[in-house]
Amino acid sequence: MQGRGNIGFVGIGTMGEPMTRCLLRAGYEVVVSAHRNRERVERIVAEGALEAPNPAVIAEQCELLITCVPDAPQVEEAIFASDGLLSG
Repeated sequence: MQGRGNIGFVGIGTMGEPMTRCLLRAGYEVVVSAHRNRERVERIVAEGALEAPNPAVIAEQCELLITCVPDAPQVEEAIFASDGLLSG
């Protein structure tokens, strides 16, 4: 993966799982964390993604952050929670 930065992906759901899979196939290192659906995260980790314990760790480790969550309250939680992206 030389020459490609790593990507943090928050929201491994109906849209996030296939989007993450495409990034992995394109050669990116993708870091994810479980929030609501452990099963999806386990599948995508089995395909090569790395798992972080929370979004804050994703923010510390990644050059680019992508959120793919359904609505504003979940975006706010992913970003502003005590272990959210901004705390990393």
